[in-house]
Amino acid sequence: MLCMGNNLTINSGDNVLAGYLLSMPGSHQATTVSLAGGNVQTDVPCPDGSSYTLRVPLPNQSYSIAGNDNTWWPASNQNSPFVYQGSATANACSGGVVKAAYFSALGVSSGAGNPGGPGFLTTDTTDPLNVRFHCSDNGTGGNWSPTVTVRYNPQ
Repeated sequence: MLCMGNNLTINSGDNVLAGYLLSMPGSHQATTVSLAGGNVQTDVPCPDGSSYTLRVPLPNQSYSIAGNDNTWWPASNQNSPFVYQGSATANACSGGVVKAAYFSALGVSSGAGNPGGPGFLTTDTTDPLNVRFHCSDNGTGGNWSPTVTVRYNPQ
């Protein structure tokens, strides 16, 4: 789970966008990285003292990264519309100010009470994967989280 500090004002009816970026630093083989079961969540405190949780689901998606490609995927321009993979409509108060958001990549359960697997799957488990995320209100505002490096350990 990644955390991002953010002072983002959200009003009822706003379209809240969220997304993530991936990169593989250094020398690496061509790989496919996919996300299954990801979302961004934030607690929205309202001016009347109540609050609600806004959840932005992220679709299952795959990216093919060429060998030794160190750019960010799905777009190297962090302001590109391609870096917003999910959206949700705020449905409660107006004037709520988000202070933090959380990105989870929990994987999909196989059912019957089994826990979800890894959220990020990759064909290259030798090299590290960098991940960062963000969210914004109607495509404006929002900062990127710090980058976290995922290292796959053989079981």
